[in-house]
Amino acid sequence: HLDNEPVKAYFESLELDVTDVSALFQLLDSDDGNLVDLDEFVTGLIRLRGSAKRVDVAVIMQQLAQFIQRTDASFFRLHSVSEKANTTPRRDVRHLVA
Repeated sequence: HLDNEPVKAYFESLELDVTDVSALFQLLDSDDGNLVDLDEFVTGLIRLRGSAKRVDVAVIMQQLAQFIQRTDASFFRLHSVSEKANTTPRRDVRHLVA
């Protein structure tokens, strides 16, 4: 619908740069439901009003939050494996090398 002139005019009136539509809708989809409901749409557009730089910062913030979540999950898995390794009984094999 972004080719629709009234829709373009609406976004321009909100001072929004919509050249990267995919990033815009990812930002608007605050609950990651792959659907932007009316509340997300209105709240997101109000939050993003201003120059394209603000949209860029919002994209970076979202990507950083996703990176932190993935890193935390990886750290948790690594910690779990490490804990299991530390609690596994080990055999003394020093006598085999003597």
